Amino acid sequence: MAMSGGRDVMTRAERFEDEKRRIIDSCFNKKDEDGSILETYITHLKITEFSSYPTSPPPPQARTPQAEKPRVIIVAVRKSGRVRMHKSKENPNGTFSIGKTWNLDDLTAIESFTGQNVPPDFRQWAGDVGFIVTLGKPYYWQAQTDKEKKFFIASLVKIYGKYTGGRVPSLSNFDQRELDQVLGGASRRGVLPPQPSPLPQQQSLSPGRPPVPGSFPSESGASVLSGASSYSATPTAQTEFRPPSRSPLPPTGTSPSAPQTPSEPPPEPEDMRPGLGPMIKAKKSKGDIAGAFWKAAAAASAFKPRPGGAAEKLRLAQNKSVDGPDGITAVVPAPPRPISVEAPTTEPPDKAVERTSGIPEVKVTVPNSSRPTSLQAAAKAVQKTVEKPVEKPAEPEVKEEARRSVVVGNDVKYLATLGIDPTIMDNRSVEFTKYLDYFGFVPGDKMRLLSYDDLKIDIDREVNKAQAGGWLARFREEDERVDAIKSGIDTTIAECEELDNLLTLYSVELSTLADDIAYIEAQGQGLQVQAANQKLLKKELESLLDTCAITIDDLQALRTAPMDSVAGIEEIEAALVTLYTAMMKIDPSMGVGETRKSADATSDPAIDFNSDFGKMRIVQEKKEMYMSESSTFIRRLVDFMARQFDDAYRETKRALDSALAKKVDSRHHDAGRDLLWKYGPLMLYARDTDLENWNRILQIYQEKSNPLYKSEFREVLESWKRNARKATGEEKELLFTTEQEKKEEGIATTARKLTVKRSQTLAKAIRSPLSESRMNVDKTSDSRSMPYEVFAGVLDDLIPLVEMEQNFIVDFFHATTLDQTDFPESVAAVRPRNRRGGDLKRHRLMEPDRDLARRVTRSMEFIFAFVEADWLTFMTWVVKDDPLQGIGVLATLERKLSSIAQSNQDYLNNVLQKLHGNLEIMFKKFVDEQIRAIEETKVKIKKRKGVISFMRVFPLFLTAVENMLGGMEMNSNVRRTVDREYDRILKSMFDSLMVIARENPAVTVAAAGSADPEDKEALNFHILLIENMNHYLEEVGNVGEIEVLDDWRETATSQFNEHMGLYLNAVMRRPLGRLLEHLENIEAQLASGKTPGAVAAQPSNSKSTFNKVLGAYDSREVRKGIEALRKRVEKHFGDADDPNLSRGLVNRVLRECEKFYSDVELRISNVTTNVYGGDVLFEWPRSDVKSAFSNIGR
Repeated sequence: MAMSGGRDVMTRAERFEDEKRRIIDSCFNKKDEDGSILETYITHLKITEFSSYPTSPPPPQARTPQAEKPRVIIVAVRKSGRVRMHKSKENPNGTFSIGKTWNLDDLTAIESFTGQNVPPDFRQWAGDVGFIVTLGKPYYWQAQTDKEKKFFIASLVKIYGKYTGGRVPSLSNFDQRELDQVLGGASRRGVLPPQPSPLPQQQSLSPGRPPVPGSFPSESGASVLSGASSYSATPTAQTEFRPPSRSPLPPTGTSPSAPQTPSEPPPEPEDMRPGLGPMIKAKKSKGDIAGAFWKAAAAASAFKPRPGGAAEKLRLAQNKSVDGPDGITAVVPAPPRPISVEAPTTEPPDKAVERTSGIPEVKVTVPNSSRPTSLQAAAKAVQKTVEKPVEKPAEPEVKEEARRSVVVGNDVKYLATLGIDPTIMDNRSVEFTKYLDYFGFVPGDKMRLLSYDDLKIDIDREVNKAQAGGWLARFREEDERVDAIKSGIDTTIAECEELDNLLTLYSVELSTLADDIAYIEAQGQGLQVQAANQKLLKKELESLLDTCAITIDDLQALRTAPMDSVAGIEEIEAALVTLYTAMMKIDPSMGVGETRKSADATSDPAIDFNSDFGKMRIVQEKKEMYMSESSTFIRRLVDFMARQFDDAYRETKRALDSALAKKVDSRHHDAGRDLLWKYGPLMLYARDTDLENWNRILQIYQEKSNPLYKSEFREVLESWKRNARKATGEEKELLFTTEQEKKEEGIATTARKLTVKRSQTLAKAIRSPLSESRMNVDKTSDSRSMPYEVFAGVLDDLIPLVEMEQNFIVDFFHATTLDQTDFPESVAAVRPRNRRGGDLKRHRLMEPDRDLARRVTRSMEFIFAFVEADWLTFMTWVVKDDPLQGIGVLATLERKLSSIAQSNQDYLNNVLQKLHGNLEIMFKKFVDEQIRAIEETKVKIKKRKGVISFMRVFPLFLTAVENMLGGMEMNSNVRRTVDREYDRILKSMFDSLMVIARENPAVTVAAAGSADPEDKEALNFHILLIENMNHYLEEVGNVGEIEVLDDWRETATSQFNEHMGLYLNAVMRRPLGRLLEHLENIEAQLASGKTPGAVAAQPSNSKSTFNKVLGAYDSREVRKGIEALRKRVEKHFGDADDPNLSRGLVNRVLRECEKFYSDVELRISNVTTNVYGGDVLFEWPRSDVKSAFSNIGR
């Protein structure tokens, strides 16, 4: 397992080293002119970031391959000392490219997700590998493993502290264990190969101690900052290594000797540095304190003071006898034992040394892990124990050993008797049996007689005594071990006082060195600053020489090189790059393209001249010369571009004229633009150095462009006009302003022509898309487009040309601040022969520099000065013969406006907004005229029966409008405008209809109930409203998506039901009049509170009278009445202009009549049961009623 783990670590380390090598080769191999590396690699980490969750852990559903972006975070230090972090991407060929850079100063916080206060979802999603680094703004990164994450954060914190003078970024949401690992001591817990090295200074104090195999000191390469000016950290893999055996060091007279243990744990790095490592840290346990004392004592003995110092004199004074007793243990050290170079033997430790004082030795156990390496052997000597006092004779000892062997031999049997597994006791059964003997639990009769409860009572008694009196009270006064402990404590206190003196001396010695160290550090820093200043001065002088060394001969190409050839353009651009670089160094504020510098430029203070250099006479003279040469070239460029624009538009005109089809094609303009793209960098140079002449070039371009676009656009408009459908006059029948005197038959005929789909299918026609609506409406032989479709086609053809022209101006003339490319970068990007423009059809973002945006808008207004007037004239022509076409034009304009709302097309947006505003005013006037025509109908109408004209027109009007609005969203402006006008028109229609129906005064009297229900005028009132409400409900339908139509449909349904009930009450008097009067009389008295008996006792309501009335309605009489009712209903509703609609209304009224007959039957049954007790002579002919109405339906 260990070997396989080692191979895995090696593989990971090799991969790390390979990545490091490729990163350095790709990104950090640039050298300065003096041959030094400009930027040095420190460390890196492979991470994954998520495009949809850049600042927080992504949920599992967001971890898709498309959202994951593998990146590499690199920490590096520039030659000037600035530390930076780069985010890079690994290319397919194995190289790396840097995409984003931050200064380490921007690091403010690091957040993990392993703490207790982290939300559970974030802790689960981030795991142990996710963390957030705040560099100006937070970035969520996810490492590959937990170890890599901790190593990188620890490295970053140490580098930051070194770079900022001890500051630490904010660390949040780390659990304590992870935080301790990140902020641990000087050594990291990284895995590094141990290297063979000479023994440290501590081992020189113990000459008798050979090196332990496998326990030599190992260097920790995990320390990121190994020196004051070193930032290099290279984690490497751990390897199997066996150190060579070494000869022991020569012995000295002052070092104690101790037996060598077979193995010991490796010392901590801090503990291996007696002169520099920490002595005593935070408060520890007793064992740790003892170990700290041992380390301090060893450090005091290992530290060698300066010759002649106070510490050396005090040390010589305190050096008394080298061979005296050794502190607490009072053991005389033995001379060192020579060690052979062969492998160490595993002999048992030496027997205990007999003490002359006769006092048994006190055991002092000190953890080895807290001691220096040089004291490990000495500590072992202290840990020796003496089994019994020395003065005991040897004879009893032999007997004791013999007796113990017997007991040990029988232990297995005794333990089995007690039910104890012998393997649990291991080698401790002797001590266990001693305690059993002490409590009388010995083999033989006593073991058999003594019960478990008796033994438990004895043990509890002894425990209580110990707790009550303390352990010291248990010792006998004559026990010699008490005196040994007291003596040992006294010796320890004395040695602690001596140790305190040594520590004080150590502190004094260090204080004397502090000034020397500070002086040395100050000298080193001064040398570094001096060297850095010298390099900076050298670089500035070289830059000044380079800037001022440009001669007129170097710029000769600007005067003589031809601009119409690729080679000439390359010569000119090379000279301009040299000139531009020098001018920018002299005056960095020149131009508008310098708002962004590269990361390297911002960190190099020698890239630009300061104000003092700018005042130098040679710099001023060179600046004047450079500006003169630049101005001369720009004037030459202005004249040349005027000729190039002429050539370009001749090519465009030739492409337009040679096109086989006259259909608009934006590719025709590419012929001229391809001639201009190679001069794009020169336009950028003109913009940055001479804004006035740049404006002049743009103005020349505007003047050349206007005539071409003007002729092309007007040809397109005329072509679309010829393709438009001619007005036939039938379109006016869709309006309410149609001549009122026109015969109703003519209106019905027009309705059948213009509307293919009727009643229930009208809602589907309204919802159908625009293309389907064109098929449904006006299926005549003329297949040409409707006027509003012609307008939409014009915008579809011309708007892309306008938008592409503005994008060309922005790209070619660099009239934007969104592109931060400067002139040298633009020249180096693409060679002149390969320069092509981008996708001009793509919408561009809105320009943040509004002054520059207005300059582009003025250019567009000049080029397309004719567009607004031409399009307004064309729109007026569209709505002239058919004002209803304005609805389609409104929808078209709103679609185009929404498509360019968030783009940089300010000119196009302004033109469309003006057209939209003018058309809204025209549409409102149009609706006002329609409402005026509706209201005039109630005065001018002559035929006050049947469906009123505006009720016939509205469904056709609605269908035409909705067909033109096909596909518009419900929350769009045009949708809200149309719905608002629908409400105005419908309100006027319903109000006018009620006025027309109530025109006869007799109608009002009949409606009040004071006249005969059979009154003709009252019937006409109900019939008129029923016909018109039925027509509205059948033709308009329930669209469901248009709220205003649903509201008016509910109103129409309520009116229809109300007047249908009144109509039935009137017409039923003829076939059922006497029966209805009798039933109404009885029901009215019952409703007033009279009892059924009292009602039946009345002569007019007696049972015989009821039998007589009911008997008059036999089968023959009922059939006769129903037939007469059918003829009367057909007379009222069957002579409408549309036979299909009238037939449906007649059937609907007859169904209502059948329901009325059924209600009469129920009323008769209730009266018969409740008033007459069910005892009547005649029955209502139910089957005859049902049969009569069935025959009517057929």
